[in-house]
Amino acid sequence: MKEQFDKYIEYLPFVILVAFIVWRPTFDFATSSDEHVSATKQPLKERPLAVQYIQHGGDSSHKVHGIDVSYDQGVIDWTKVLETDVAFVYLKATDGMTYTDPMFHRHMAALAKQDTLLYGAYHFFEAEDDPEKQAENYLRQVSEYSPHLLPMVDVEVTKDQKPEEIKTRLKVFSDKVEAATGCLPMIYSYRSFWDLDIGPSFDHHVFWLADYAKKMDAPKNVKNLTLWQYSDRGSVKGITGPVDLDVVTRGDNSLNDIRCAK
Repeated sequence: MKEQFDKYIEYLPFVILVAFIVWRPTFDFATSSDEHVSATKQPLKERPLAVQYIQHGGDSSHKVHGIDVSYDQGVIDWTKVLETDVAFVYLKATDGMTYTDPMFHRHMAALAKQDTLLYGAYHFFEAEDDPEKQAENYLRQVSEYSPHLLPMVDVEVTKDQKPEEIKTRLKVFSDKVEAATGCLPMIYSYRSFWDLDIGPSFDHHVFWLADYAKKMDAPKNVKNLTLWQYSDRGSVKGITGPVDLDVVTRGDNSLNDIRCAK
């Protein structure tokens, strides 16, 4: 008997391996299907902005997240965006003296039908253009709506204009928009542009910083930095392709500092 056992024992590991492969599906070594699903990585489109922010390196104490969009994002399914943790959105309205973003009115009409997502409109400032005509272009397109949030002006190109010329024209634009809306425009820019071409004479404006580094590098001594655009490669359900991601970085973790209270 022992001799027969010794003869076949060398095949025992192979037999065990075959049995394990054949009957493995019935073994309960793994977690339940629900636990397995929850443990897997969420698809990019289903990842909350709060998660994308933390993965970027952001501070978990910053809890109010938003996006800004333009024609580049194409048609947006706002019903799907409303299912996410997006709390606010800025829409590109105009650029320079004559341009209107082709998707602006479509987006605004859709957002005006809901009361969950707060929204605002922005203008891309062309440094060499007449600032009054730029303001008129912006106001003409936005006036038929009632945005919740401050007007915003994106100032990031010099077009060979000197800093003093940019500041003078920006003030003219800002004054005209404030007079018409009752709200002082927020300024969006990069650190280097703020330092060289905008500066402390605009410290009374809310400032929105664009900086895609892991850690926000704010302009020195800036007073009212309230929003941080930390990525231009975000993903949001309802939007095809990459989108800019933003977060509130000061105040009481709400949107009170950027509301346009008329």
